[in-house]
Parts: sequence; structure tokens; C-alpha cells
Amino acid sequence: MTIKNLNPILNSPYEEPKYHYATDEEGNLNYEDRRKGRRIFTPDIPVIPTKQTENSIFEVNDFKEQYDAELVNELRKEITKWREEKYPNTTRVTKELLDYWFLNSDRLSIQKLFFAQQEAIETAIWLNEV
Repeated sequence: MTIKNLNPILNSPYEEPKYHYATDEEGNLNYEDRRKGRRIFTPDIPVIPTKQTENSIFEVNDFKEQYDAELVNELRKEITKWREEKYPNTTRVTKELLDYWFLNSDRLSIQKLFFAQQEAIETAIWLNEV
């Protein structure tokens, strides 16, 4: 397999990830095995892959039952639900800022934050206000 024939970018940087590559136990990616959904957080599997291999490939999300209660995965679920509900239980000023930053259709695409930045801001606010 040649990686140069594949586009390793699966998701828009402005949206929550919709796909991921399968990985092996060391966190190596299999670029031929694209999976639907966001990869769950696992503390013992590296987030950044070191190299590509094709032996011992498995799906990290197969361990969802084992890692679903990890704090990061629980936070992601709560933040996603809060985002979908349009940020309830925040102060008026915080709600206006969140609406302006993330729900404002008039905001130019070059002014938008990457999803990882948005999620970090939302998480900080959620932890402090909600």
C-alpha cells in the first residue's frame, strides 16, 4: 500500500470528528481501515501514532465498555449534549459569547475556531458554570 495515493485527512478541522483510522495496540494507524465515529480516549494507547503497520490491527472503539467511564470520554458526552441543547445553564454574557463564536451563521469561515479549540473553550466554561 502506498500512502501517497490516500488522503490521510478524514475530517474537517471545524467540525467534530466523524471518522478515524483503526489502530493497533501501539497506536499505529491502518490507513486502509477507515472507521465511522470519533475515536474514544484510552489512556494507555498513544494519541499520536508513531508509524503505520498492518499487523495486529484492531479497533480502539472495541474497548468502549472498558474505557467509556474514563473522565475524558464522559466529559465529551456531556459537552456534546450541552452543545446540542445550545448551552443551557450559563450566564447571559457567556451564552451570548458562545452563540456569537459558535452558532453565528454570519461569522466568516476564516473567523471560526478549529473544533478542538471550540471543544476546549466549551469544556472550560462547562466545568466552571454548568
